[in-house]
Amino acid sequence: VDTSLMSDSVQAFARDWLRVDVLTFQAYVDDHLEDILKGEPSQEQYVALLNEILKHRAELDAGGGLRSLAGLPFVRTRAGTYVRPTACYFWSSQIDALLGGEERFFVDENWMPAGQAAARFQDVLEGPLGMRRTVSIEHLVSRIDAIATTGTIDQIADGTQPIVRHILERFARLTGEERTALERLRSLSWLPASISGERVDGKRFGPAMLYRSFRAAGYASQVNVVDLPILRGGGQASRSLVDFLDFLGMKAEPPTEAVVAHLEHCMASGTPASDVVYGMLSERLGGEDAAPIDRLSGTAFIYDPELDEYLQA
Repeated sequence: VDTSLMSDSVQAFARDWLRVDVLTFQAYVDDHLEDILKGEPSQEQYVALLNEILKHRAELDAGGGLRSLAGLPFVRTRAGTYVRPTACYFWSSQIDALLGGEERFFVDENWMPAGQAAARFQDVLEGPLGMRRTVSIEHLVSRIDAIATTGTIDQIADGTQPIVRHILERFARLTGEERTALERLRSLSWLPASISGERVDGKRFGPAMLYRSFRAAGYASQVNVVDLPILRGGGQASRSLVDFLDFLGMKAEPPTEAVVAHLEHCMASGTPASDVVYGMLSERLGGEDAAPIDRLSGTAFIYDPELDEYLQA
């Protein structure tokens, strides 16, 4: 109804006697907004709609309308789609790099209110409507999955490296809900691996299929070792890295059989055995898993770096 053509008495007559309902802005949002967006409004119409949301913010806030709005796909992205506020971001170089520049993740700022209203509407989106300023863990995991599904092994290593670094920086502060979203990485085959220091070509591994690399010099020729640089730790295991690998379910070290077999491999090929090998074997003497060490008895298994050969004990 165009109330500008009606006097107050006519409006009262229409409302009280003819039972013409008053459409509140909250009811407009709850009952009609999605249908309006499906009708593909023009840029001018859409911007006018956002300005009305700003004008009626107090009404929406008081009546719970902002909660309803937060669950509606009404934010226009650069891809021309409409998504919930929690499913997109205002552009930043860091978020762009983490999500591969996909336009569906970014607000189309050309379709936002102009001037001071733009900042006010961004405050509404990033405040009560729940738009994030950092990338959601769910989006990061999906990005890793996409890279692992379509990329070569080297592309996977290069593409997932900055994402995993970002996750590591946030890992200790993740909420329970975010950790639940991150659990999906346990079941994905997304990691490159190496054996004998050479990257395994053409095969992706789940975390539980690999061993950590911190002491890989003691078993590298026998098992698949994770070959993502950020997860190798440069030979040092930071607390956050260890916690993250524990979370993924990546095995720490292989059985003693693999350590002994690695030493035998070095002996057979005449390559120097690392001190790590002997350290690991020494730690496992007398343990439940020590039986494979017995077969070294009577063999030349001690590497002498000065003579560059293996000697008997």
